[in-house]
Amino acid sequence: MPVTLTEQLDSLYTTTWQLMRKEAIDNIFKATPFWFWLTAKERRRTEQGGRWIGVPLEYRKNETVQSFGKGDTISTQDTDPLTMAKYEWKYVAGTIVRYYQDDQQNRGKAQIMSLAKAKFRNLEQSLIDKLEADLFGDGTGNSGKDIHGLGLLVSEDGTGVVGGINASTETWWKKQIQRYDK
Repeated sequence: MPVTLTEQLDSLYTTTWQLMRKEAIDNIFKATPFWFWLTAKERRRTEQGGRWIGVPLEYRKNETVQSFGKGDTISTQDTDPLTMAKYEWKYVAGTIVRYYQDDQQNRGKAQIMSLAKAKFRNLEQSLIDKLEADLFGDGTGNSGKDIHGLGLLVSEDGTGVVGGINASTETWWKKQIQRYDK
């Protein structure tokens, strides 16, 4: 909510500027420790292109491996040890509105801080805040358009469909949960 200020345009007003910081102080965004932990030390990576993201998975051992002796036979049955987890792209965006009049007034000696840069920083922080919240979700928000977060990847019962693979029927994909009671 903008603050309303009423002042008298007198000699003091005309000759004295107010003391103003050159940066806006973040007084709205929650802490986003998980996002910054993922970003630090290259724990997060980006991908480009393709209709979807595929992650090849090795999920089965070669069952023909056995010890043998002279004259024994070993199975020649084919093993198909690979499958694919398939992830649809998820998108997050926001907008910034700029007016020529604002840009014209917010420049030169009269500029305390760049309005455009402040709006970009606010948008960036808003995007990070949204991603941080979604990282703890299950991906069902906004009609399933939210990213798959920990709520899906580490479900309470260890089941669910992740990457198009149903952990209820493909038990090798089931999340491993270990509970520690006091």
